[in-house]
Amino acid sequence: MFYQKVMTSKTIKTILFASLIAALVLPFSGMSFEDAAAVEKVKSKQIEKPTETKFEKDTKVKVLNLFKEKLSLEASGKELKDKYDKDGEKSLTATEKSKMDKIQKRLAEIKVEFGTINAESHKLYSPTPEVKNKILNNQQIVRDSNIPYNGLGTDMKTGALAINFETQELADQSIPLLDEMLSVPYYIEISPADVDLGCTNLNSNCDPLMGGIEIGTQKPSSPGGWTTCSISVPMYRNVFWWTEEGFVTAAHCFDNINGNDAKQPSLGAKVGDVTRTQNSGECDCAFVKKSSSESTLFGNWWGTNTSNQLLSKGDALNGHYVVMIGKSSGIQVGQVISTNYDSGIQNMHKINYAMAKGDSGGTVIDLTTFNVYQGLIKGGNLSTHTSVVPWTHIDAALDLQ
Repeated sequence: MFYQKVMTSKTIKTILFASLIAALVLPFSGMSFEDAAAVEKVKSKQIEKPTETKFEKDTKVKVLNLFKEKLSLEASGKELKDKYDKDGEKSLTATEKSKMDKIQKRLAEIKVEFGTINAESHKLYSPTPEVKNKILNNQQIVRDSNIPYNGLGTDMKTGALAINFETQELADQSIPLLDEMLSVPYYIEISPADVDLGCTNLNSNCDPLMGGIEIGTQKPSSPGGWTTCSISVPMYRNVFWWTEEGFVTAAHCFDNINGNDAKQPSLGAKVGDVTRTQNSGECDCAFVKKSSSESTLFGNWWGTNTSNQLLSKGDALNGHYVVMIGKSSGIQVGQVISTNYDSGIQNMHKINYAMAKGDSGGTVIDLTTFNVYQGLIKGGNLSTHTSVVPWTHIDAALDLQ
């Protein structure tokens, strides 16, 4: 009897379970494959754009304060430095030597602090190789698609793609396809496309030619055939078995035409001719062969001091703070938030500070030593960010020394 009851109970449970399965399956029996795919669709990979943490905000304030302190210290010691350069250490009093020692000590401390901040910030932007490759592979998927983005970056800190659209409507139309294509999170940004930062304002003449100062550039597509940009750095370019002396700036400033002229300032005397350009792939860059008597010393970008010579070249890393110098914005500090940013040119650096019109071609250097050239300013969105062509892309395109 007990055995029969147990069997009956099991039979009832089996019948109920089968009925439940049938109830779940039957509604799907008349579905098309597209309907079934919609049911099986994975939840959207879109995430909210990350906001700055308190730590990141505090770090940014600290960097700016240290940067201002560095400039202030150098300015306060300029008179003593000039005296030292002219007549040597013997010309300084004991009090003056003590002041110089204090300035030097504090500047050395700031240098160490900058190095520590960049190292710690870079850690936040350093995913595992597997995660990094996955993000880069998904970025390439978007590049190869027909998604109408106007900016495409990698956010290694969040482990996501940052995709910019001109309008929310374009974004909404693209989201279903992005969800289908991508295997990593992404977030949407809505803003106009980046613009090249050329303009027509004037600035003062500068001899020697130094990074960040104004040049007038021959550009047939602009009204009057000229526009205004900024010098990046003086440089030597390999030609064949010889080199030519000149400077680097942005190719779009000249409509990418070899032979176009450069003046300094914008309505000043001719200082060079374009001999090499590239405005595609991974570089918006031009080499201008120097054709004037103006020297091309490269030193400080404020005042007339040219003793701080550029020592080396290299690319900034994700998370690093950098210094940008353009003729309109002057000297500004920003953080590299993507090293794989596309906006016309691929794999640029995206900096979270917006430079201004006229800064195209301007210089980017490292914050820690001020002696490492790290790229040139291409453009930006004028309110949120700046796009920068890194040094290695410039070197590859122009064959520099």
